Amino acid sequence: PKGAMLAHCNIIHSAMVFVSCLKLTDADRSIAAVPLGHVTGVVANIMTMVRCAGALIIMVEFKAAEYLKMAARERVTYTVMVPAMYNLCLLQPDFDSYDLSSWRVGGFGGAPMPIATIEKLDAKIPGLKLANCYGATETTSPSTMALRMAPSLLVFEDIEPLASTTPAVPVGFRCQRMCCSQP
Repeated sequence: PKGAMLAHCNIIHSAMVFVSCLKLTDADRSIAAVPLGHVTGVVANIMTMVRCAGALIIMVEFKAAEYLKMAARERVTYTVMVPAMYNLCLLQPDFDSYDLSSWRVGGFGGAPMPIATIEKLDAKIPGLKLANCYGATETTSPSTMALRMAPSLLVFEDIEPLASTTPAVPVGFRCQRMCCSQP
Protein backbone atom coordinates (compact mmCIF):
# COMPACT_ATOMS: atom_id res chain seq x y z
CA PRO A 1 0.00 0.00 0.00
CA LYS A 2 1.08 3.54 -0.64
CA GLY A 3 0.27 6.60 1.34
CA ALA A 4 1.18 10.22 1.75
CA MET A 5 1.38 12.13 5.01
CA LEU A 6 -0.81 15.23 4.88
CA ALA A 7 -0.30 18.08 7.33
CA HIS A 8 -3.30 19.76 8.89
CA CYS A 9 -1.97 23.13 7.73
CA ASN A 10 -1.84 21.94 4.12
CA ILE A 11 -5.39 20.59 4.26
CA ILE A 12 -6.69 23.91 5.63
CA HIS A 13 -4.71 25.88 3.04
CA SER A 14 -6.04 23.73 0.18
CA ALA A 15 -9.62 24.21 1.39
CA MET A 16 -8.99 27.96 1.48
CA VAL A 17 -7.74 27.79 -2.14
CA PHE A 18 -10.90 25.97 -3.27
CA VAL A 19 -13.16 28.47 -1.47
CA SER A 20 -11.26 31.54 -2.72
CA CYS A 21 -10.72 30.54 -6.35
CA LEU A 22 -14.16 29.00 -6.86
CA LYS A 23 -15.92 31.79 -4.93
CA LEU A 24 -17.74 29.37 -2.62
CA THR A 25 -19.97 30.68 0.18
CA ASP A 26 -22.29 29.42 2.87
CA ALA A 27 -25.05 29.32 0.23
CA ASP A 28 -23.25 26.55 -1.68
CA ARG A 29 -24.41 22.94 -1.66
CA SER A 30 -22.24 20.03 -2.73
CA ILE A 31 -22.57 16.30 -3.22
CA ALA A 32 -19.64 14.12 -2.16
CA ALA A 33 -19.74 11.43 -4.83
CA VAL A 34 -16.05 10.49 -4.65
CA PRO A 35 -14.43 8.38 -1.90
CA LEU A 36 -14.14 10.49 1.22
CA GLY A 37 -10.93 8.74 2.26
CA HIS A 38 -9.17 10.06 -0.86
CA VAL A 39 -7.58 13.52 -0.91
CA THR A 40 -10.36 14.79 -3.20
CA GLY A 41 -13.00 13.66 -0.73
CA VAL A 42 -11.19 15.09 2.30
CA VAL A 43 -10.06 18.40 0.78
CA ALA A 44 -12.36 19.28 -2.15
CA ASN A 45 -15.50 18.02 -0.45
CA ILE A 46 -15.38 17.81 3.34
CA MET A 47 -12.91 20.54 4.30
CA THR A 48 -13.91 22.93 1.51
CA MET A 49 -17.55 22.83 2.57
CA VAL A 50 -16.54 23.19 6.23
CA ARG A 51 -14.40 26.20 5.29
CA CYS A 52 -17.20 28.00 3.43
CA ALA A 53 -19.90 26.72 5.85
CA GLY A 54 -21.82 25.21 2.95
CA ALA A 55 -23.89 22.03 2.91
CA LEU A 56 -22.37 18.66 2.03
CA ILE A 57 -24.63 15.82 0.91
CA ILE A 58 -22.89 12.44 0.97
CA MET A 59 -23.58 9.64 -1.52
CA VAL A 60 -22.74 6.15 -0.31
CA GLU A 61 -21.69 5.17 -3.83
CA PHE A 62 -21.82 6.94 -7.17
CA LYS A 63 -24.65 5.95 -9.49
CA ALA A 64 -25.22 8.51 -12.24
CA ALA A 65 -29.03 8.24 -12.16
CA GLU A 66 -29.11 8.70 -8.38
CA TYR A 67 -26.61 11.55 -8.58
CA LEU A 68 -28.82 13.47 -11.01
CA LYS A 69 -31.91 12.96 -8.85
CA MET A 70 -30.03 14.12 -5.77
CA ALA A 71 -28.40 17.09 -7.54
CA ALA A 72 -31.78 18.35 -8.76
CA ARG A 73 -33.59 17.72 -5.46
CA GLU A 74 -30.86 19.29 -3.31
CA ARG A 75 -30.21 22.23 -5.70
CA VAL A 76 -26.48 21.45 -5.82
CA THR A 77 -24.21 24.36 -6.73
CA TYR A 78 -20.73 22.78 -6.55
CA THR A 79 -19.13 19.40 -6.93
CA VAL A 80 -15.84 17.73 -7.80
CA MET A 81 -15.84 14.50 -9.81
CA VAL A 82 -13.66 12.73 -12.35
CA PRO A 83 -14.53 13.30 -16.04
CA ALA A 84 -15.96 9.77 -16.41
CA MET A 85 -18.58 10.59 -13.76
CA TYR A 86 -19.72 13.66 -15.70
CA ASN A 87 -19.88 11.49 -18.82
CA LEU A 88 -21.98 8.85 -17.06
CA CYS A 89 -24.41 11.58 -16.00
CA LEU A 90 -24.65 12.89 -19.58
CA LEU A 91 -25.38 9.35 -20.83
CA GLN A 92 -28.52 9.06 -18.70
CA PRO A 93 -31.55 8.99 -21.03
CA ASP A 94 -33.53 11.31 -18.72
CA PHE A 95 -30.69 13.84 -18.17
CA ASP A 96 -32.71 16.69 -19.70
CA SER A 97 -35.62 16.11 -17.30
CA TYR A 98 -33.59 17.30 -14.28
CA ASP A 99 -33.41 20.95 -13.26
CA LEU A 100 -29.69 21.47 -12.75
CA SER A 101 -29.79 25.24 -13.19
CA SER A 102 -28.40 25.85 -9.68
CA TRP A 103 -25.19 23.93 -10.50
CA ARG A 104 -22.59 26.66 -11.07
CA VAL A 105 -19.17 25.05 -10.38
CA GLY A 106 -18.09 21.64 -11.64
CA GLY A 107 -14.61 20.71 -10.52
CA PHE A 108 -12.81 17.78 -12.07
CA GLY A 109 -9.49 16.04 -11.76
CA GLY A 110 -7.81 12.68 -12.12
CA ALA A 111 -7.93 12.85 -15.92
CA PRO A 112 -8.35 15.42 -18.69
CA MET A 113 -11.93 16.39 -19.49
CA PRO A 114 -12.77 15.33 -23.06
CA ILE A 115 -13.72 18.23 -25.34
CA ALA A 116 -16.96 16.44 -26.27
CA THR A 117 -17.94 16.27 -22.59
CA ILE A 118 -17.18 19.97 -22.11
CA GLU A 119 -19.31 20.85 -25.14
CA LYS A 120 -22.23 18.70 -23.95
CA LEU A 121 -22.09 20.19 -20.45
CA ASP A 122 -21.96 23.72 -21.93
CA ALA A 123 -25.06 22.98 -24.02
CA LYS A 124 -27.06 21.28 -21.28
CA ILE A 125 -26.03 23.34 -18.22
CA PRO A 126 -25.11 26.81 -19.54
CA GLY A 127 -24.44 28.29 -16.07
CA LEU A 128 -21.92 25.58 -15.13
CA LYS A 129 -18.29 26.72 -14.94
CA LEU A 130 -15.86 23.81 -15.18
CA ALA A 131 -12.67 23.93 -13.13
CA ASN A 132 -9.73 21.62 -13.71
CA CYS A 133 -8.58 21.06 -10.14
CA TYR A 134 -5.25 19.38 -10.72
CA GLY A 135 -3.22 18.08 -7.85
CA ALA A 136 -1.72 15.05 -6.21
CA THR A 137 -2.22 13.42 -2.86
CA GLU A 138 1.32 14.43 -1.95
CA THR A 139 0.54 18.12 -2.60
CA THR A 140 -2.72 17.93 -0.64
CA SER A 141 -4.41 18.87 -3.93
CA PRO A 142 -4.92 21.27 -5.69
CA SER A 143 -1.60 22.23 -7.24
CA THR A 144 -3.32 24.31 -9.92
CA MET A 145 -6.87 25.28 -10.81
CA ALA A 146 -7.80 26.17 -14.35
CA LEU A 147 -11.25 27.59 -14.71
CA ARG A 148 -12.88 27.51 -18.11
CA MET A 149 -13.94 31.11 -18.47
CA ALA A 150 -13.16 34.24 -20.42
CA PRO A 151 -9.60 35.55 -19.84
CA SER A 152 -11.08 38.99 -19.14
CA LEU A 153 -12.50 37.60 -15.88
CA LEU A 154 -9.08 36.60 -14.52
CA VAL A 155 -7.36 38.86 -12.02
CA PHE A 156 -4.12 38.59 -10.11
CA GLU A 157 -4.05 39.19 -6.37
CA ASP A 158 -0.96 39.87 -4.30
CA ILE A 159 -0.56 37.57 -1.35
CA GLU A 160 1.44 38.43 1.73
CA PRO A 161 2.40 35.23 3.56
CA LEU A 162 2.11 34.76 7.29
CA ALA A 163 5.32 34.83 9.30
CA SER A 164 7.63 32.20 7.91
CA THR A 165 9.60 29.74 10.01
CA THR A 166 11.53 28.28 7.11
CA PRO A 167 14.61 29.98 5.66
CA ALA A 168 13.50 28.96 2.14
CA VAL A 169 10.63 31.49 2.28
CA PRO A 170 11.77 34.68 4.01
CA VAL A 171 9.32 36.80 5.99
CA GLY A 172 7.82 39.44 3.72
CA PHE A 173 8.23 37.38 0.54
CA ARG A 174 5.51 38.40 -1.94
CA CYS A 175 3.91 36.23 -4.56
CA GLN A 176 0.85 36.28 -6.79
CA ARG A 177 -1.99 33.88 -7.34
CA MET A 178 -4.42 33.90 -10.18
CA CYS A 179 -8.06 33.85 -9.17
CA CYS A 180 -11.20 34.59 -11.03
CA SER A 181 -13.36 37.64 -10.54
CA GLN A 182 -17.12 37.56 -10.61
CA PRO A 183 -18.60 39.28 -13.69
